[in-house]
Amino acid sequence: MRENNIVEQERDLQIFFAYLSSSEVNIYIVEDVSYGELTLGQKGLKYIPDDGFVGEDSFQIVFANGEDYSFQTVNISVVEDGVEVSGVVIVEEYVSNSKVCIDVNKNVICDEVEPYGFTNSNGEFSFSASATDLEHPVIAEIDANSETLSGDIDEQILLAPPNSYEVISPLSTLVVFELDPNPYFELQEESEHLDTTEVNI
Repeated sequence: MRENNIVEQERDLQIFFAYLSSSEVNIYIVEDVSYGELTLGQKGLKYIPDDGFVGEDSFQIVFANGEDYSFQTVNISVVEDGVEVSGVVIVEEYVSNSKVCIDVNKNVICDEVEPYGFTNSNGEFSFSASATDLEHPVIAEIDANSETLSGDIDEQILLAPPNSYEVISPLSTLVVFELDPNPYFELQEESEHLDTTEVNI
């Protein structure tokens, strides 16, 4: 099929099309994206999603060399820009090997589907999350693998309020209890045993 026949065949779509000419192959956009802008130039295809759009989009292109052609559908997944979540975990000393996560479903557990990271030897953690994730409290799970410079540390759960995760400590845990106690009532009963000593950093 000739190039002009391909364009004529797809004209009933009445959708944006463009082409890139080369010595052998022409590329046509025969079905445009729905939630952004797609352009085709000498450096290839460029897709810019609409402001605020997050989700799935797609377009269809055709490769033609004057005799043969091939249609291809390209699927695009647009996700939120990642936000870096970083801070330290402290219980009198810096806590290493502690799993830190955003408690999206407020079940006081770091689920695998939730954004998480682990503290290093200086108690520091860093991981990426979406802006909407930051609306939830942050959890630090201190378990049998966690330790401080002095050695082992009692297993416990620490929390920090949404968007205030720079220092996760017994004191930040008490702040969460004050802001939103209901999901954490079991931990709240144990809060009297937490050491609220802070370390200056």
